[in-house]
Amino acid sequence: LGDDAMTDDEVSYSLISANGSLSVGNLIALLNIFSMASGLSFSYCDSAALRYFLSGTFALLTIFVTIYMARSCEQSESTHYALEGDGYGTGKKRFRTPFVPYLPAFGIFLNSFMMAHIHWVGLIMLLGYLSFGVFGYAYISARRDRS
Repeated sequence: LGDDAMTDDEVSYSLISANGSLSVGNLIALLNIFSMASGLSFSYCDSAALRYFLSGTFALLTIFVTIYMARSCEQSESTHYALEGDGYGTGKKRFRTPFVPYLPAFGIFLNSFMMAHIHWVGLIMLLGYLSFGVFGYAYISARRDRS
């Protein structure tokens, strides 16, 4: 999703793409939103027909976003397991995830779908736990920066 002449070190992950296409940040947000919407519609729609229609529609939108990412991102064309020499220009080898972006998108979809089935008390506990961790980390980092 960047300029074709960009190297791996110069890839931009901003929310607004220079060439007018959707940026990586927007694509990942859409992937998460559609995955969660699919799970929520499957969990909370009373009508079976509406449940399957909405869940399937959001699942298809998730697939379309994944295919768009695969076709747009230059790095995602390497979908095989590989350790490449000089991957970062530092002489070090680097790991590439297999089947990018399909395998990570499938994982995101399954996790979001399962999270949509958690009772609201569990979600509030999860948000509290994550908030505690984030604010605790920010507090400790701020104290270390001052000293």
